[in-house]
Amino acid sequence: MATVLVVEDEESIMTMLKARLTLAKHTVIKAETLEMAQEKVGQSGPPDLALVDLYLSDTYAEGIETCRWAKEDLKIPVIAMSAFLDRDLRQKAEAVSDAVLRKPEDLQLIIPTIERLTAQGAD
Repeated sequence: MATVLVVEDEESIMTMLKARLTLAKHTVIKAETLEMAQEKVGQSGPPDLALVDLYLSDTYAEGIETCRWAKEDLKIPVIAMSAFLDRDLRQKAEAVSDAVLRKPEDLQLIIPTIERLTAQGAD
């Protein structure tokens, strides 16, 4: 299974995501900010995929930058997620990610999306 970097600043959402991913046999690297994600990846090595909340620290700028870092520097698939997806934010997220999911409506799609994106990377 995959190692997934989860960048999420809400503890309750992080707990739920970690539980779902662990149940699906994925390894989880937890981070609350871009800086923390960079530190954790520096310690553990690159993950197979990043799952990033777009609204980190109450602004989408850090979430977009986190997606860009994972996509361009780590060269891994990225799933962006947010409860607040207007057309502008969705377009910005689509430019730096492989999939965009809305919380909580699309949370059931996380595992199949991870499996699809990591399988594509293995081909």
